[in-house]
Amino acid sequence: PAPITSNFFGLEMYQDSLKTVLNRYKPAPRMIPGDFIDIKAEQQLSEPPKRQTLQRQLGDYLFLIVKDGTSGKWTVPSIEREEHETLRMTLDRAVNDHHNGGLDTFTWSNAPQAVVTSATSVEGKASAPRTFIYNVVYLAGRPDFAKLGCSDHAWVTRNELAHYVGSYETPQLHSILRD
Repeated sequence: PAPITSNFFGLEMYQDSLKTVLNRYKPAPRMIPGDFIDIKAEQQLSEPPKRQTLQRQLGDYLFLIVKDGTSGKWTVPSIEREEHETLRMTLDRAVNDHHNGGLDTFTWSNAPQAVVTSATSVEGKASAPRTFIYNVVYLAGRPDFAKLGCSDHAWVTRNELAHYVGSYETPQLHSILRD
């Protein structure tokens, strides 16, 4: 039989076009102008700058903190646990209730990453209220901050958490989130 002398599938043309496309490709920057904050201007502010977008600090993890509408202090989103629920069931209900089921998340573990004990005790309860902190990864969807009952929210990096020191609901929260 005679050897095949032509390229039936056009492989050379495909490889050439792929090389051209890859040579033109430039990745998007991982840092955007909002990531670069003027330190002198920030020191003159009475409160931390607005950090309400996820499209920043793309090379780092962001934490969601919210400003409680009643106390005006920064905290993490939370919900009361019902009697029949496990902690993981409460977490799933909180994400679903706070965001009308429109948020896709991934939770790393059934166990909380940390426990924060409130500085104020509630009358009639044997112990101070506790907040269980979970590591949850935001995948898709649009958060509904109006349902959280917060007056403000911020997506912050671990280093930016220091800008909120002194305005957390509990003093422990800053050190727990930084760990």
